[in-house]
Amino acid sequence: MAQSSAGVFPGELFAYFGLACAVTGAAALLTSYLGGDWRLWWKARSWRTGQCTVVRTDPRLVYRVEVSGNAYEAERVGIGNWQSVYALSNPQMGARLECFYDPASPGEAMLTREYAEWWWLPGVWLLSAFLLATTVPGLAVGLWKWAVFRPDPPLTWGQWMATFYENEAWPFSVIGFTVLLPGLAMMWFMTAQPWWNWWQAQRWPEAQCEMTRSEVRGWRGGSGREAMGGYVMDIAFRYSYGGKEYTADTYAPWRLGGTEWLLQSSRAEEMEALLAKFAVGTKHTCYVSTENPRRAYLSRERSGFGMYVSAIGPFLVLLGWVVICSRR
Repeated sequence: MAQSSAGVFPGELFAYFGLACAVTGAAALLTSYLGGDWRLWWKARSWRTGQCTVVRTDPRLVYRVEVSGNAYEAERVGIGNWQSVYALSNPQMGARLECFYDPASPGEAMLTREYAEWWWLPGVWLLSAFLLATTVPGLAVGLWKWAVFRPDPPLTWGQWMATFYENEAWPFSVIGFTVLLPGLAMMWFMTAQPWWNWWQAQRWPEAQCEMTRSEVRGWRGGSGREAMGGYVMDIAFRYSYGGKEYTADTYAPWRLGGTEWLLQSSRAEEMEALLAKFAVGTKHTCYVSTENPRRAYLSRERSGFGMYVSAIGPFLVLLGWVVICSRR
């Protein structure tokens, strides 16, 4: 990777650094998504092998594990939740299967502990560490040269504006502004507003609310092997504040596009649990705005999903600015 000359933004180095950051971000996302499975795989390597009996197959597989004269029921098929009963050729009631159980807690068991994807997490973290180690030093030097460089004589505003189009720089300018401007809008709607609402909600007083709507609807996209789907819950609740009764339908500050994506899942059993938790008539603690009592949330915790989404706008702004500054 050649160093950029003084006064020219080190776009090549920044591109490599961006790749390193992208890989690191992917590593963080994979850790968040697969970390539990990876830890379970590591732990299950020392579990004991035993025999279990299928006691139910509908709506989900349940089997009994017998250890030291005691019986335990378990449902986990494999390491990842994507592993289904179909991987086991649809066992019938009463079938005897090999299983693996935790000797310290026999109720924690599984039917298969194969996990071919175990190398993903250490592999992607090693790759990100290598990319960061090879790009950060050169990038720091290049950015310093670019930051301290001053043309002599200084550019006028007209000359500076002309640099966006001189020397075939206009494609970089068009692409950069095309990415940067939507990023600025997303920073407001997906970053600034949610975080501001979350910060405000930390000081809101608690109130008692009662669920008045709790509905689950399905969604589906794509077709064939590319088909995807899941479930989303729509809620509403009522509460009293200052002697008046209000209704609200927002679970948390991280709501986007009118949809409660924190109340969604691709797994029916998770939605059943949410539906039972927020069933109509159940009471929960909610948090009410003192300035506008019509605003209230059921949750004011920080959300990993919200943090990921809120990073999209700043990333696009940074990417657009890098493209613009990389023009020759």
